[in-house]
Amino acid sequence: MRKIALLVTSGILSAFFASSCSNNNKESQCPCKEKKECAVNSEGKCGGCAEHKDHQQPSDSLPLDEKKAQYMRMAIDLSIKSVNEGGGPFGAVVVKDGEVVAASANRVTINNDPTAHAEVMTIRNACQKLGTFDLSGCELYTSCEPCPMCLSAMYWAHISKYYYANDQFDAAKIGFDDAFIYEELDKPIENRTLKRVQMLRDEALEAFKQWASKGDKTEY
Repeated sequence: MRKIALLVTSGILSAFFASSCSNNNKESQCPCKEKKECAVNSEGKCGGCAEHKDHQQPSDSLPLDEKKAQYMRMAIDLSIKSVNEGGGPFGAVVVKDGEVVAASANRVTINNDPTAHAEVMTIRNACQKLGTFDLSGCELYTSCEPCPMCLSAMYWAHISKYYYANDQFDAAKIGFDDAFIYEELDKPIENRTLKRVQMLRDEALEAFKQWASKGDKTEY
């Protein structure tokens, strides 16, 4: 049953990314138009095409709870694919008004970017797709409870609600333990492992003064 669920989920997610993929033929056209489907990889890009089976977003006729379960299965499917492609075991999906906006797996080791967590990557993709830095009204589905960095990113992006599958304790059991970050934040600043030094504040304040007086700034 799990294999079938993953195949169905892959088909749903593949449909979302079909418009941006291309195969290796001379026409550089996605065969999705010819009733094929894209094998989406952990970066959300076309990884080749297979025979078409299900080419739909979750149907509007589905009960809300089932639609949410399908969004979460997309995130879980991405996390599993990521492991097989050399990435971290995490995936995330952003949904707005019942439609998938963006999705990504963890890309830390693949991109050599310690900030490329699945939630952060998905937020970046969603902002680019929607042309805005404000994701109010969007919901995020993640295969694992977000770390402090990803949680902060969701607040900055104004994500309205998030859903998660594995929790922080499940992650800690396989070596992804965020507890030390929370412990560090609870410590007095002078006792933290990461030392800090303030310098050139007077010079740096110039940018803040210009920002405060700028009449046409875009606030966020």
